[in-house]
Amino acid sequence: MKGLEIRPILEGDAPVIKELLMEERTEPFFPMGDPHEFEEGSKYWVSIGVNERAGLVALYQGVPVGMGLLFLHSYKRLKHQATHVMFVSAQFRRMGIGSALLRALMELAKREGVELLSVEVYDDPGVALFYKKQKFVEFARQQKWTKDATKNPVQYRARICMERFL
Repeated sequence: MKGLEIRPILEGDAPVIKELLMEERTEPFFPMGDPHEFEEGSKYWVSIGVNERAGLVALYQGVPVGMGLLFLHSYKRLKHQATHVMFVSAQFRRMGIGSALLRALMELAKREGVELLSVEVYDDPGVALFYKKQKFVEFARQQKWTKDATKNPVQYRARICMERFL
């Protein structure tokens, strides 16, 4: 895709990742609940991405529009698998950026010796369909993953666990 660059995550990316995560159409897909949690979460993800060389940022025409991160295992018996998190800013979805970012994450995972890549997503038809198109299959479902006690009655969101062999 012309104008798309995918590069390793950098130490200074945390503030922009926080802002992207807090976008109205992205925030509902993550368990963080307030600006402080988004700030701490983005710093944590960036530190993993930098320290383990396991994070990528997607830039479109030089502007950060998405991020992907692998959670690699250090135990020998688990090194063959990894979990990932990924998102693209809502206004840049359906342009092929998410697919390109996922391909880059899968290549990074393969270089690290990963054979099985998993992801946990909210029970959302669009997100699940995206991963199904990328050959991920559902292997588990948890009905009450996150809880929103500010709603009356209390609301829960389910998650779907998906995986695919690389």
